[in-house]
Amino acid sequence: ILCPAEFLNDDNKFITVYVGWTEYRGQSDHSALWERFHSIREEELTDETTRSTLNDIAGGNGDGLMMMTIKSKGSGLCGLDGRCDPNGTPVVVSVDKGLRLLSQFGPAACPWDEAAVKSALQIKARRVVNLKERLAGFDFLRSPSSANSSGSDSLLVRGTINDKEEGTEDERKHVTMDELLSTLEGGEDDSGVLGLYFSAHWCPPCRAFTPELLKEYEDIRTQRGAHSFEVVFVSFDNSDREFDEYYSSMMTPHTKEQWLSLEYSKSRELAKDLSEVFGLRGFPSLVLLNKDGIILSNNARSNVTKYGAGCFPWDIKSIQRGEEELLKKEEEDIESQRKQGGGTVVRRLLGPIGSVKYGADDRVLEFGNAFSTAVLDENVAKQGVLYYEVEILEKGSRYTIAQFGFALGNAFEKTNDDTGVGAGDNNKSWGVCGFRKELWHDGNSAPVHDPSSTFGWEVGDVIGFAVNVEEKNIAISKNGNWSKEAGCGVVFEKGVLMEAGGDGGGIHPALTSRGLKVRLNVQEKDFLFTNPTEEVWGAR
Repeated sequence: ILCPAEFLNDDNKFITVYVGWTEYRGQSDHSALWERFHSIREEELTDETTRSTLNDIAGGNGDGLMMMTIKSKGSGLCGLDGRCDPNGTPVVVSVDKGLRLLSQFGPAACPWDEAAVKSALQIKARRVVNLKERLAGFDFLRSPSSANSSGSDSLLVRGTINDKEEGTEDERKHVTMDELLSTLEGGEDDSGVLGLYFSAHWCPPCRAFTPELLKEYEDIRTQRGAHSFEVVFVSFDNSDREFDEYYSSMMTPHTKEQWLSLEYSKSRELAKDLSEVFGLRGFPSLVLLNKDGIILSNNARSNVTKYGAGCFPWDIKSIQRGEEELLKKEEEDIESQRKQGGGTVVRRLLGPIGSVKYGADDRVLEFGNAFSTAVLDENVAKQGVLYYEVEILEKGSRYTIAQFGFALGNAFEKTNDDTGVGAGDNNKSWGVCGFRKELWHDGNSAPVHDPSSTFGWEVGDVIGFAVNVEEKNIAISKNGNWSKEAGCGVVFEKGVLMEAGGDGGGIHPALTSRGLKVRLNVQEKDFLFTNPTEEVWGAR
């Protein structure tokens, strides 16, 4: 740590003393840190006087993670601010509660007092301004010196790190700026796009989004050429080891390509500065630039999820064009379903354009990563029993939710927005989620008959849904089992189910989900099980 001379010992070293104040929930292991630092061990703090004295010195901040910086000898001088150091005695310069300042500024703000933090902020502000001026030509990715020890003029690397076995060599190679620039050239207008992917292994949303981005990265480069898109991973991992593990996993699913990364050990300060340059508020984040330094998007992550490779580079013009094409395809698909006959027409009613896909040939309904609703509003019941089945084919990598059931004809107005509303979220629709073992109606949830039962849904299950218009009941089954012991049977009863067809619109299937692939069995010839018997409707 680089600190002013008065904070260093005779060997020009900053001395760290680890204080084993307490064990967090009894799970901490102080011994590993005792071996690395000068230490005050927990058994040495059993004397309440010692503990109380240290706590007072820290300004009463002893409980919890913190760092106290002490100058070994006061200067005996007074500053222009009117503060004076005692002569020759230790002085507490700063107390960093929660290590907030150390985390934000690192050693650059040593000794982390008001003056040092102010100076660090000013220096950082100048660095950020400098980076903004160097966006063109991706100059901000250059090494601080004209060429680093590897012979490369950039901070970019690509490849994995092998286990250090005799006879093996690291596969990670440095990438020059000329190599980067040539990669993004070659198209008709040399309009290659660079993506900066801010991510970290410790962040669950990052681990969920990374495979999604890898797929789109592969699709874009396959369809448009490698010159069209390159990504640089900007790591916010906590260590070299975490970085190595995470970056080594960043391979495209089929072509096994790996995008670029900033060299971890040499880019800690740059990573934080870039997050300020682009005004990032969290991870994961994807920033897109062209070679002229124009920011195409500093929040491309959400557009990648909503629109996929078809709307690359996810700017306003591309998204507008993509939405028009998707809307046209949706209408064509609906018309094609009608021509096939059978009375089954599946259409997106709620959620972003393209977030629901249905194949009439295999009857597969796929929900994207947005919370979206598909309806079969041409399969309407105004009397009798309406029954359909859902085969669960595939769950997404994210937390899977579903609200499958029924809705009245006037339950929803069509929208292309991700509203978070679906079947069961108003008083004209009813939804069941076997992943959460919940029933949904009027925006409220309630547990199934027996949440501890075998009711939970898994891949391979076939879930049956039935509405009895005259009885005003909705019942569900799992793999043909309608019993209450399985958490099934009648789940919505009279007084809850409104008069179907009271407005002349009837009641129809409605399915809301995200990250889920299912098969719909709507026609009798496709049913795997039978619809409920009279006994099911009577067992309430």
